[in-house]
Amino acid sequence: LPVPNGEELCEDLASVQTMIESGCPLTVESRLEPGHWVRVRSGPLQGLEGSIVKRKRQTRLIVAVRMLQQGVSVELSDYLVEPVTAPAWFQMPVESFGPMHA
Repeated sequence: LPVPNGEELCEDLASVQTMIESGCPLTVESRLEPGHWVRVRSGPLQGLEGSIVKRKRQTRLIVAVRMLQQGVSVELSDYLVEPVTAPAWFQMPVESFGPMHA
């Protein structure tokens, strides 16, 4: 099966695998929403980057599988993440971050 950017797909799937191996409860996300780009500071998901969404008063980190236009999310506490510069394909600049609690 031809893949336009195989390296990107491998990176995305490795991130999803890390989330699965962490044992944290995951939710499959079929529609990616724009949000804050962050990196997890500590814990079993340390180093993973993704966008933050709020759903039913929960803060969730989405890790995208860009080629599939889907991703998975995990619930986490705001204190576990820090804003970082988003990759070029994610079109929201880090300067536009507001408070994570808003």
